[in-house]
Amino acid sequence: LGFIPGHGAVYNGEYIKALIHVFVFGGLIAAQTSNVPGGYHAFLGIALGCFYFYMPIEAYRTAKARQASASAAPAALVEAEARRPIGAIILVALGILLLLGNFGLLEWDWLAKGWPIALIVLGVWMLISRMKEHP
Repeated sequence: LGFIPGHGAVYNGEYIKALIHVFVFGGLIAAQTSNVPGGYHAFLGIALGCFYFYMPIEAYRTAKARQASASAAPAALVEAEARRPIGAIILVALGILLLLGNFGLLEWDWLAKGWPIALIVLGVWMLISRMKEHP
């Protein structure tokens, strides 16, 4: 059931996760069919493919965890050690970017040239958090 958007999560009793899967899958398809510059179609296609194969893997992993322990709670959407809401932060950031794009406040040229900054910030954040864990 994991290959059908949201159905694997519904099978595992995770209805909010199922809704998120459906919205992300639909959003990626909608973005793929919109008027984005040519290079973004390839990125969106790869993201869609990755997400399509993520859904059944996540459903299988959750079902196995529940099978191993009947009283196990559903796995977190994005697991983090300090229980930071990483999944929610990512969704809010994507929503803000897409909203700014809808109102014409975000130029695609800036995004095309500036996206490596996000990778640098993420790498520095990961490096700092790992250094705090292992002094």
